[in-house]
Amino acid sequence: MFLDAGFRPFFLGAGIFAVLSMILWILVLTGLISLPVSQPSTNWHAHEMLFGYASSALTGFLLTAIASWTGRPPVSGRLLLNLFMLWIAGRVMMTFGSGLAPVTSALIDGVFLPVLLVVVSREIILGKSWRNLPVCAAVALLAAANFTAHLEVFLDDIPHGIGVRLGLSVYVCLIVLIGGRIVPNFTNNWFRTMSAPYRARPSSLFDLTIILLTVAALGSWLVSPESRTTGLLLANAAIGNALRFIRWNGYNAGAEPLVWILHVGYAWVPLGLLFLGVSQLDSSVPVSAGIHALTAGAIGTMTVAVMTRATLGHSGQVLQADGATFCIYALLVFAAGARVAAAFPIEHQMELLYLSGIQWSGGFLLFCIRYGVIILGGHWIKPCES
Repeated sequence: MFLDAGFRPFFLGAGIFAVLSMILWILVLTGLISLPVSQPSTNWHAHEMLFGYASSALTGFLLTAIASWTGRPPVSGRLLLNLFMLWIAGRVMMTFGSGLAPVTSALIDGVFLPVLLVVVSREIILGKSWRNLPVCAAVALLAAANFTAHLEVFLDDIPHGIGVRLGLSVYVCLIVLIGGRIVPNFTNNWFRTMSAPYRARPSSLFDLTIILLTVAALGSWLVSPESRTTGLLLANAAIGNALRFIRWNGYNAGAEPLVWILHVGYAWVPLGLLFLGVSQLDSSVPVSAGIHALTAGAIGTMTVAVMTRATLGHSGQVLQADGATFCIYALLVFAAGARVAAAFPIEHQMELLYLSGIQWSGGFLLFCIRYGVIILGGHWIKPCES
């Protein structure tokens, strides 16, 4: 039962890892421990948030959603177990692999995403779900980003941080692409259920333009992160995504946390792009504010929004948030806000940083407790809205 669909091991794995990795990171920051990591600790934190936590959440979503997109049975059983063990092996090597040759840890960690690419591509091609082929390109780019992040440790010629920037850019583009599909769809589903007179605007040429602008802005940030042109592109992408977000009418969906959390998650995208863009134009705005608005904010909030919703829907539960779910959302939103605020040179900066880590860990611990019960029981169901 635990291996009947991808969301079960990978969502639970993401939740557990989000708690443990953040606790370890807080202990490192306070100087209480020193991790025997295979990369410098600052690189480890950035790498594991993107290629550890986020890759697990993405894998759980893709393996479950693709079954709905293609009509094929979900990836399950031994294949799913092998994928999950590959992901775990990568986390162990990245955290405790300093005793091995660095290239060994890099190879063990680096194999997961290419294998996932093969599995995802096979399912999409066999299911003839051609409109979802861009997902394969995204997974391929994430695999390349991960290998690049490892190569930075060995080769001085590779610009520092380009692997993490590429990985972050891919995740933001996925939120803009897939989030731009599911947020208005799920919002309209709720509006119809409640017989509300509101509607989220459907996708149009405007949305495609904003997607392309976002890709161009992040591409410029990837190759020229300190350019004024990059700053202007990112600021314009922020404005475009904000206008797109407003068109979805989320401010009328505040009665259902499962819906408004999707809008809150997406709202971090224009905010993060704006901070990132302005940081290229005004040195008083730290780059870290934009990066953490996109990571802790957009990626963290959107992934937990999707994980909670998908777990309920694919387990035959009512699509309605309870008190525990509301608390999960609140803790993660506050964690993201505190982390962005801590990027600025303000009083009690370190206290805000620790508070953010505690709220993040608390939110995901509650997710593991509340949703672990559902993940470990029930049967895979194809919800009509997916």
